[in-house]
Amino acid sequence: GERKSATQLASMLDLVKKKKFASLEDIWDNEGLSKNEVKRRIKAIKRWEAEMAAPALAAIAAKDSVLRCIHFGSCSGCSAEVALDDTPIMQEAKGFFSNLLPEPLKI
Repeated sequence: GERKSATQLASMLDLVKKKKFASLEDIWDNEGLSKNEVKRRIKAIKRWEAEMAAPALAAIAAKDSVLRCIHFGSCSGCSAEVALDDTPIMQEAKGFFSNLLPEPLKI
């Protein structure tokens, strides 16, 4: 296809920001792109928007969290967000070590 000018690209980006996907479809239709290619591009833009928005939303949520991890909920690394010093594994560890330590050092 023909290379876009900076003005054309800025105009298309503005349409994306305003979520005017029908206008983008019209532009691409006029350029002779197939319906499948137009759908693929719109889908890719929407996926990109979601990926760009996710970290910002996670950062906002992390501020209200004890864990303060922007990845909590989107990865499998953590299973607790509150009472981090009282998780099942911490309870198990305290029980194990409390039996090993002498009385004055009990946990």
